[in-house]
Amino acid sequence: MSLASLRTRRVAIGAYSAPVDAESAIAVDTYTKVASGDDDGLWWAARGTRSGMQTAPTGAAQHVTQVVYAFDTEVPVTPDGIVIDGDQRLLITSVLPRDVGRDELQVLAVHVDDADAAFQLVGF
Repeated sequence: MSLASLRTRRVAIGAYSAPVDAESAIAVDTYTKVASGDDDGLWWAARGTRSGMQTAPTGAAQHVTQVVYAFDTEVPVTPDGIVIDGDQRLLITSVLPRDVGRDELQVLAVHVDDADAAFQLVGF
């Protein structure tokens, strides 16, 4: 069985930028969709088991979910990008070569339950 056969999920990938708003002069965290060559613009990925934890960095409980994805090396994932898997938005925190093959990247992505208001999405 090839590694490609384990990539059963269709996910969107976004590239990070922080353009400065002309009126307010404030940088706006923005993720712009990087489309694949497929009709839906999504990328094939394998998703590992989700794990989670609860943190309290400012005194209020915050739920964090971590997910490991595997992509083909040609997928343009970056450590400051985003993965959108269904209705869940996950910020990429690291991109590493996958241990079991030379043609895959391993991506760690984190979803924080109140992070959605902190950035803009373009093209999704």
